[in-house]
Amino acid sequence: MVPGLVLWLGMDQHRAHGTSVAVIVGAATASVIPFALRGEVDWTSAGWILSGSMVGAYTGASLVTRIPAVWLARAFVALTVVAAIRMAVG
Repeated sequence: MVPGLVLWLGMDQHRAHGTSVAVIVGAATASVIPFALRGEVDWTSAGWILSGSMVGAYTGASLVTRIPAVWLARAFVALTVVAAIRMAVG
């Protein structure tokens, strides 16, 4: 989503990352409802994982604002290339 927001909508890198996270929150909330209604959520595990991920996400979001946009974009591209290579080789 981030590349699309940057390339097609002209958002700056930091705003695109923030917007992407906001969309993920909405999608995750909507997608858990059917599982929860069928009793297919282990709420204890979900609570522990949620706690850790919230701390990590807050820390990461606080740190990413200190990274210049050009380095953020380069890191994103590098990570994408590494993931593509692992998928091709894997």
